[in-house]
Amino acid sequence: MGQTNWLSELGRFFLVLLLQVLLLNHIRLFGYINPYFYIYFIILYPLTGNRTLLILLSFLLGFGVDYSAIREEFMLLRQFSLAGPARFF
Repeated sequence: MGQTNWLSELGRFFLVLLLQVLLLNHIRLFGYINPYFYIYFIILYPLTGNRTLLILLSFLLGFGVDYSAIREEFMLLRQFSLAGPARFF
């Protein structure tokens, strides 16, 4: 794989990661289904490409998407825990 192909795959990696994290993780189809666009990065990777790079970028892509989701849930949990117990009276 040439230098330009490697750089284009890296650019596509960051584009897909940002699209998934900033936009698609906030969309809920039918109330609970989250669209996973980042899987297309793995599907559309060239068959003649470097497989080690594919595995590394796929791992980092999944880690980045999961990290952003866990971070949002942790921030939401922290927000509710800082609010203290609910007062009903």
